[in-house]
Amino acid sequence: MNKNALREIGEEAAPVNFGDPYTLIPYSWIIRIREMNRSELSSKEQLYLDLFLFSTYTGGTTMTEMAFLKKDAISNRTLICDRIITSKTAIIPLVDRTKAIIKKYQMKCFGEYLLPVFTHKHQTPDQQAGRIKRISEQTNRTLRKVCAQLGIEAEITLGSTRKIFITHMIDSHIPYEHIAEYVGCTIDTVIRHHEQFYQAVQEAWIQYSPDKK
Repeated sequence: MNKNALREIGEEAAPVNFGDPYTLIPYSWIIRIREMNRSELSSKEQLYLDLFLFSTYTGGTTMTEMAFLKKDAISNRTLICDRIITSKTAIIPLVDRTKAIIKKYQMKCFGEYLLPVFTHKHQTPDQQAGRIKRISEQTNRTLRKVCAQLGIEAEITLGSTRKIFITHMIDSHIPYEHIAEYVGCTIDTVIRHHEQFYQAVQEAWIQYSPDKK
């Protein structure tokens, strides 16, 4: 794996900013969310926002996957994550922003878990499933609040992060094989996403073109 192929996620390089915000999510919006003033957010809302950013930085890691990550998932400056949907293993370089989130919450994690999703109250499968469902809903609720505060007229959810990550990597000219490794999917999946993304860009360009009659 060529770690140098992955840019520092979260920098201003090559933000996508085309068309209908309900179809295309510019990476510049993720930067705005990351850098927003959090003074009006509760500590729990800040956690939910950090979980969203962690998911974005790690190739669309789902809440279930984040919940079950343990400290031994970190190996040689990479995060190893088994993807539930694809049954593949993602190998994701740990960029500084990801490491900062891990460090921020390391004293608040239960047992050997990497992130503070589960607590001592979540021991059985039913308790864990309920916790994942609730914290996912709370994360999406926080994202709606944050988008409203920032004037972002789009539905950005935890489920958006995989698409956001792939789009940003493609736009940053990262090779398909590296993106597939980071996301934990096939190269064909990345190619299909690329095709769908640029089709959406073309449609948006036509729709918003000043020459349109």
